[in-house]
Amino acid sequence: MIPVVIAVVVIIALLVLLDVYFYKSLVGVRAEVDAAWAALEQAQASSDPGQVATAAKVYNASVAVYNTKIETVPWSAIARRFKFESRKPFAAGGEPSATTGPNDY
Repeated sequence: MIPVVIAVVVIIALLVLLDVYFYKSLVGVRAEVDAAWAALEQAQASSDPGQVATAAKVYNASVAVYNTKIETVPWSAIARRFKFESRKPFAAGGEPSATTGPNDY
């Protein structure tokens, strides 16, 4: 009886550790998106089309990684549980194609 209880406790502990790992992974990717968004806003303020284009490419690439991750198992289960929402890519020549900002999650 005791070995079964120990095995169950160990399995639960491992599952909790996996949840923490996947959550931290998602938070890190979301932080990259937020940093890319801040760089894009700064590039827009400089009014240099080259900087804006480069920052937009970096932002869109980080959004693609983030959106793929929150839709992929096992991250999708964590993303749903902690309400990670997908981000919209930056539309060429204008504002993001919907709401995307560092606090829009």
